[in-house]
Amino acid sequence: MKTTDIIPNQFVAYLRTSTDEQTIGIEAQREIVGQHVANLGGIIIGEFVEHASGKNNTRPVLMAALNTARTKGATLIVAKLDRLSRNLAFGARLCEQYPNIVFCDHPTRSALEIGIFFGMAEEERKYISTRTKQALAALKASGKKLGAPNAHFSDEMRAKAAASKRAKACENPANKFAYAHARVLKESGMKLAAVARELNRIGVPTPCGGAWQRTQVERLFKLFE
Repeated sequence: MKTTDIIPNQFVAYLRTSTDEQTIGIEAQREIVGQHVANLGGIIIGEFVEHASGKNNTRPVLMAALNTARTKGATLIVAKLDRLSRNLAFGARLCEQYPNIVFCDHPTRSALEIGIFFGMAEEERKYISTRTKQALAALKASGKKLGAPNAHFSDEMRAKAAASKRAKACENPANKFAYAHARVLKESGMKLAAVARELNRIGVPTPCGGAWQRTQVERLFKLFE
């Protein structure tokens, strides 16, 4: 994809929480980003929301946000540095590959500071993981039964859960981004396998990372059509 010259004060927002239940976290990030952009006299031309662990390096929504910012000549803006990543190597590499990323909590930063802050975020993530495992072990030792009682779900409840999951998938910006490109290619007469090859060639990210395959393209069309 062609990289466009950076247009001052145009931003693409990236918001992340570890689970899709943490809507308050998303709203708080949206407010922080909105206020920061307003203070700069800028505008937000796109928003991408992802529900993924900070240690996960496979982020289709983040890749879509970065591609959008690059092609539109905008700056990617993130409320907090650890919302981009809690992985030192991954976060530092992204900032090197995409230098036009702004963090509201660290608006001015050096390469050294980036390494330090991502390192702190990674250590905090490891600490949270250890603390969670210890808490779960303590509950299990006390006789507390862990896990959701899925076996007691009715067919109606499962159907509602599936419908909700499908609706969220349809609202996922990465899925929308991929479908828009795939539809144009399909309508031009391409077979699904050819669509997959072209999506890989032009750099459209898959929802789960990796390369596009015919079956993935077929599932994408089933999702939206």
